[in-house]
Amino acid sequence: MTLRSLEAVDLAEICQRVDTAQGLLAARRNSVLDLLPATEVELAPAEFGDPEDVASLGVDETEFCYQVVDRVGRAEPFQLAKLFGARLRNGCHALMARPGLVVGESYHKRDFLLRLEGPPRGFFPIPVPLRVNGVETSFVTNVYDDEEPDQILPGPVVAITSRWASNYYHWMLDCVPRLACFDLVPELRGVPILVPPEGPRFQAEILAALGFTETVAFTGRVLSAEVMYFPSFFSPGLISRGQIEWLKTTMFRAFDVTPPERPSRRLFISRKGAGARRIVNEDDAMAMLARHGFEAVLPETLSLRDQVALFASAEMVIAPSGSGTVNAAYCRRGTTVIDVVPENSKHSAFWLLARANGMRYGRLVAKPVNLPASDMALDLVKLDAIVRQAAG
Repeated sequence: MTLRSLEAVDLAEICQRVDTAQGLLAARRNSVLDLLPATEVELAPAEFGDPEDVASLGVDETEFCYQVVDRVGRAEPFQLAKLFGARLRNGCHALMARPGLVVGESYHKRDFLLRLEGPPRGFFPIPVPLRVNGVETSFVTNVYDDEEPDQILPGPVVAITSRWASNYYHWMLDCVPRLACFDLVPELRGVPILVPPEGPRFQAEILAALGFTETVAFTGRVLSAEVMYFPSFFSPGLISRGQIEWLKTTMFRAFDVTPPERPSRRLFISRKGAGARRIVNEDDAMAMLARHGFEAVLPETLSLRDQVALFASAEMVIAPSGSGTVNAAYCRRGTTVIDVVPENSKHSAFWLLARANGMRYGRLVAKPVNLPASDMALDLVKLDAIVRQAAG
């Protein structure tokens, strides 16, 4: 086998555009339909916290797939493509329109391919030359481009998998909202969903709760489908209000959760069971927070339904950045959230989620310890001050 240079393309470059779901379903060649238009979200700065902590949040911190200009975030249209003979590579989950062509939308958007670093977890990395918008880079994958498919699907399938699907945050924000394509194109009901093999238990639980029982496991190294329906990420380039509203409404219905009229619980999201970004002085912090009415919660110890109901009942949430913050999507608009971040991190996902969900956002920068785990030590004086500021 030999390595072949790859070229990144957009769906628009390989698909004919259609205007109706009926036109897409009847198409005999690669086609794409805009299901929802592009949207924008105004991203106000943090409202609570030490002035230095608040000032540390800048739009340049929006990494990965996020598109923010002058604190306005833009989400590209939510699209559904119909592809013939497309291939998927396991591990990296690169969508190949045909050998040599990587579809940028399999990573939110084409420019994101320039920012990918590191091999997919559990796979031997092979850097393959890649050209993106005329820029030479490399693409880390676990298979050769000219390797023939070892899993062939003769019938149609809907692909919602992604490189990060094993992570709860990314499963809930990257993968699950793409199931909205079934609401917008009801004729897809009955077409099986392509899912990762032997993934975390929450993947199967969520799909079952939402009524999606027809699935096909992605077990090969290279999969080829006769017909692949590929919904784009719901809000490529951003976390949008529509994305959060769909997720919230859908999960409330699936788990029969009725949010209280006046949420009153104050939650501190513990990461004691995590492998990174733990609070090393959490016991001291909780002793102080308990006086403000806070309770410590480990979301991973709760059922999915209980997680949904718990966050729907919250009036204030303090959380170190991590997968558990995605549950803030179930909070009521106006809920106060305080984001705890290590000073050596520039991750802004919780900020974007909070603004998309209309929540009041505060920021607390913590001293990193125990590198490279990025554990944190909280300044209890600053923590007490930000809680009083948010509650006042």
